[in-house]
Amino acid sequence: MPEPKPIVVEYSREGEEAHLLRLGSRAMSDIRIEYAGLPPEERAGSASQLLCASLTFCVAATFSTALAGRGAAIKSMKARGALEQDRDANQRMKVARIRVEVEVDVEEKDIETFEKCRRIMRHGCLIGYSLEQGVEVEQVFRRTGEE
Repeated sequence: MPEPKPIVVEYSREGEEAHLLRLGSRAMSDIRIEYAGLPPEERAGSASQLLCASLTFCVAATFSTALAGRGAAIKSMKARGALEQDRDANQRMKVARIRVEVEVDVEEKDIETFEKCRRIMRHGCLIGYSLEQGVEVEQVFRRTGEE
C-alpha cells in the first residue's frame, strides 16, 4: 500500500477582513471567510465551525461508505454536528466536545446492515479517532523571506 500523501491547505489574508483557504481539491471549492460589515461578536467561531464541519462530514461519509459497501440502499442521509466550547486552566477557549448525529433512511431489508455499520462506527472515522487520540500539532512562524 503506498504511503499517504500529506493534505495541504494554503491560507492567505486578503485585506483587513477576508481570509482564503485554498484546498487544492477537485471535489471541494476553496473557502473564503468574509467579515466585512460583521460586528466582532459575529466574527468569532469560524475555525470551530470548520472543525465541526470536518468531523460531521467524516462521520457521515464514512457511515455512508460502510453502508453502500455492504449493499445497503440509502434513501436519504442527514447529519448534524454540534460543537461545545469551554475554558482551559489558563482561561483560553477550547473545544470541549463535538457531537455528530446521523439520520439515515434505509429500506427494511437493509436494517441488519445498518445495525452492523452502526457497530463498526464505534471505531470512528479518520478525523474522529485522530481527535480522540490527540493529534500532534506543530506550528512554525517565519517572517516573509526567512528560511
